[in-house]
Amino acid sequence: MKCPQCNSNQKYAEGMICKICGYRFALNPKESPYITDMAFKNAVDRVSGNGQYYFTYNQLFAQIYRLLKKKQRQGTTGCLIGFFIIMTAVFFTNAGSFFAKGLFFTIFIFLIWGIIWFQTRSISYSKVAGIISKYRKVRSIDRLIDGRNLFEYNLNSKELGDEILQYAPERILIVERNDIANMLILNRFHIEQKTLVVSDQKYPERAFTACQRFLLQHSDIPVVLMHDASEEGLHMKDRLLTDKAWNLEGKNIQDLGLFPKDTDRLKHSMWLPTMPKRGKEKILSNKKMSYKNIQKGYKMPLDIAPPRTVMGVTGLAMATGLALLSDELLAEQQSHSGIGAGRGFG
Repeated sequence: MKCPQCNSNQKYAEGMICKICGYRFALNPKESPYITDMAFKNAVDRVSGNGQYYFTYNQLFAQIYRLLKKKQRQGTTGCLIGFFIIMTAVFFTNAGSFFAKGLFFTIFIFLIWGIIWFQTRSISYSKVAGIISKYRKVRSIDRLIDGRNLFEYNLNSKELGDEILQYAPERILIVERNDIANMLILNRFHIEQKTLVVSDQKYPERAFTACQRFLLQHSDIPVVLMHDASEEGLHMKDRLLTDKAWNLEGKNIQDLGLFPKDTDRLKHSMWLPTMPKRGKEKILSNKKMSYKNIQKGYKMPLDIAPPRTVMGVTGLAMATGLALLSDELLAEQQSHSGIGAGRGFG
């Protein structure tokens, strides 16, 4: 086991506390799904940009899920190589035997079928959530947005609060969930994009108050919506328009998605159960079945990509008026940077 704190190597038999620095290991590498503390730390580093960005639970969840899928692919590839070497040796040793040839090809076909099945096998929600839960019981995760109020994350809460109110925004961005609002504000997205960020639950309260003032003073200010690809997300605009507290009737509103049809182009999608009851529900990665997945009670969260990707795609979508992950937006970002806007989403 490699210690994430001092990088020293420690044998499993030497215990779960680093003999060099006293680091307490949270994950047992000998127990399924065989994830080490170092692998977990690397996942956190990737999603946070080495500690640069605050991130949501879903963003960490997606990173751990991808780690498990990678291990799944590597395991089957290793089995295939090992089997091929052994069977090739057996084949040439008994090259004259018709039975050996028939057995070789029969087993080979079944092995290929087994590998395809194993690599496409779904991972349960509880498996990923269990890894994160087990780690958090022992160690804290820096910059994880964990349900606290926005101002509990930053020591200088007055400065953060003033940032929401001290400038005239070019637009208002309403997101579906509070944790998305926290992620964008804590990462200073609202400053960089000159955008007032608020959730459809009127959070943060100061931002909602400012939102109403700007809507009253500047009736033509653009209002942008952003949400999960889900049943709730698809009805977000209707909810806001019928809620008189928002005063959005007749305003310039644009819904950027996520829309189900735009998620269908992802190579590696990740659909989560909207209300995981026992946690045994599978994470779906089937392609071009977005509407069916939603009907089954699944959603694709907006934040399955790391913060930097989400903020980059959102900024471009607001500037161009193009839907998130749409063909037009993908082409627009590729023309600017040579990298598709969907990179990081799957």
